Amino acid sequence: MKIDPNAQQLFLFAQNYHKRGNLTLAIASYKEVLQMAPDHVDTLHMLGLAYCGMHKHEQGIPFLEKASAIQKYNPIILANTGFAHYTNKNAAKAIEYYLLAQKYAPNSEDIWFKLALAYKELNDINKCIASYEKAISIQPNHVQSLYNLGNIMLATGRYATAITYFENCLKIQPTHALCHNNLGVALQEWDRYEESENHFKEAIKHDPKLNDARKNLAQLYERQGKTQEASQLIHSLTLMNPDHLGY
Repeated sequence: MKIDPNAQQLFLFAQNYHKRGNLTLAIASYKEVLQMAPDHVDTLHMLGLAYCGMHKHEQGIPFLEKASAIQKYNPIILANTGFAHYTNKNAAKAIEYYLLAQKYAPNSEDIWFKLALAYKELNDINKCIASYEKAISIQPNHVQSLYNLGNIMLATGRYATAITYFENCLKIQPTHALCHNNLGVALQEWDRYEESENHFKEAIKHDPKLNDARKNLAQLYERQGKTQEASQLIHSLTLMNPDHLGY
């Protein structure tokens, strides 16, 4: 949509403020553009994002929804509107917009990933899993989808599948401390103690403040009857966190 040259110049000023992080001036400038061109989609879109960037979702979402209504086939605007609803704790509404965005951008792993997060909020685990798997089918190196799928499988007792997802995640990001920790938990359930121990140690190596890994390693030592090693770890936890009273 073409707009008056003065409005276009003001829009460019607003964008510059936005890029520099001055959201207050950006919002004021975007509003001035809308006074001259009320249906300018880019301005509506960016104004909505600016408000959401200030955590003023209730003010930003109407502008995003208006932009989505004008440009019904723009997956970027649709997805951003969905994300605004998601961050505003309305997963059901987010899914509506993500599904519309996915219709026009079926090969966007980012949209499928965001769909999975929204389905998880609604506790629709089957659709959540399917969406993560779709994201991975498009982008096999999508670390967060692999990690999140591993966590779902771990939480539901599907340890072998969890191990596969965690291992694939670590092939891409070998320093992922949380993934090492959770892989250690899954391996422990299969009595693969040596591998489990190695991954807990890797988790601690990559994130020395990850107390869960220390607790899990201490529990593994207890399980194996290595009481001295377990006591040393518990002592180190106590030194790091004086309020720690055990595990």
